[in-house]
Amino acid sequence: MFGFGGQKQFRFFQGSLIIGSKVAIVVFDCCSYRSLMQLNEWIEIIDTIPNEHRLLVGTKLDMENSMDIQEIEEHATNLDMDYVLVSSKTGQNFDSLHKKLQEILKSIDGDEE
Repeated sequence: MFGFGGQKQFRFFQGSLIIGSKVAIVVFDCCSYRSLMQLNEWIEIIDTIPNEHRLLVGTKLDMENSMDIQEIEEHATNLDMDYVLVSSKTGQNFDSLHKKLQEILKSIDGDEE
């Protein structure tokens, strides 16, 4: 599993680091509209991973200035990705995150049999 982030100048080699990966978790900040809009840049890097093996995770759900959930849902639908919104501070929805990851992993095991 790899975590990406940072400056654009390092993006040219990041795609080669995920060769052979079967699951992608794409994380954004629920308080930052900009981070939601920048997801497309990261989606391009993981284009070899099937959509059903990708999960969009929004963080900072506990913050008062988080985005409208409907807008997040629309963006996830446009990306054809399942999503879950979590709070690291309160632990909210981590059970849902865990469940969704288990479902993805089980589907991969089923694909390989």
